[in-house]
Amino acid sequence: MLTVGIALLIASVWCTFRVAVAGPVLIVAAALLRLASDFLLRMEPEVWVELERLAAQELRSTNGQVEYLLREGLSRRGRAPARRKREDR
Repeated sequence: MLTVGIALLIASVWCTFRVAVAGPVLIVAAALLRLASDFLLRMEPEVWVELERLAAQELRSTNGQVEYLLREGLSRRGRAPARRKREDR
């Protein structure tokens, strides 16, 4: 329970200093609890457009599509990380 409190505190401070909040604080707190990593990814605009189009066709968010394609590439090379159980997410 202490972890949830700390995550909510960090999320509220983070949202206070962030100019544009992409979603509610609870989503940010959930991301912190999952220990997900945020990072910037540079790509050509044409690649981004195709990535968005592919995500829409497969009924995923663009972020979900990026993660799916990265996991697919890793598994093809025999380096896929173990999937977490649904309740751990």
